[in-house]
Amino acid sequence: GVTGRQVDASRAALASDSVGEQEVHRAVVQMQWSIESMKSSGVARHAVAMVQQLEAPQEIVCYGIGDIVNSRIARLQLSLALFIASNVGLDRSAVSFYDPVLTHGGAKVLEKMGVTVTEENVHCRRRVLDGGHTLFFMPHCDREMYNNVIGANMIGAESSTVDGDARGCPLSAEGGTSLRLSSPAFTNLSILGNSFSAYEERSPYDEALRRCEHLLVAASRCVEQPLRDLGEEFGPGVFNDTALHTFA
Repeated sequence: GVTGRQVDASRAALASDSVGEQEVHRAVVQMQWSIESMKSSGVARHAVAMVQQLEAPQEIVCYGIGDIVNSRIARLQLSLALFIASNVGLDRSAVSFYDPVLTHGGAKVLEKMGVTVTEENVHCRRRVLDGGHTLFFMPHCDREMYNNVIGANMIGAESSTVDGDARGCPLSAEGGTSLRLSSPAFTNLSILGNSFSAYEERSPYDEALRRCEHLLVAASRCVEQPLRDLGEEFGPGVFNDTALHTFA
């Protein structure tokens, strides 16, 4: 027969599932509020205006946003990505999301929001769509993540992106002349993330940063448009020091 311990375990599992569903529902409601707040946001309108100057993206790839269930900043950042998508004619299914901290509950929230969850960790070594524009949405990511996105789309960078250290940076700080931004992929690449010019300014004093060769090559040749966040509209740490980077 069924023991009292088994009954207790079943009740605990049901209670756990109930709490999980409540958290998912709460996070979905919070996401909806965040998306609604973008409609009256100066930051969001400016981001959309910058992206609309480009060839219309066919996909938006979100990296490094974080835990959308427990983090208000993560929800706001994802909401901006979805707001951009809706204003450039993209369905939410064309917005993909990867972060190693994503929980099962977070994946459920994304599923309910219509966002595509990417399961494989390619360490940001993702190429743009063939013949289509890709916007990488990466606010406040680690510099190694930008380095890998750029390297994956750069002629002459294949070996150093694969053979880099554990963080994905090239093992050699030399040889920048062999890396070229003339790859057809680069005309179809844009990155909304940390200011590359700020990385370039810090590189003479930061040895680890100098090893992110792809990032520094791109920083010296990209067009950077800062995202205006006057007065830090949503608070500190959300969209500060963020810019849109494009490549001729």
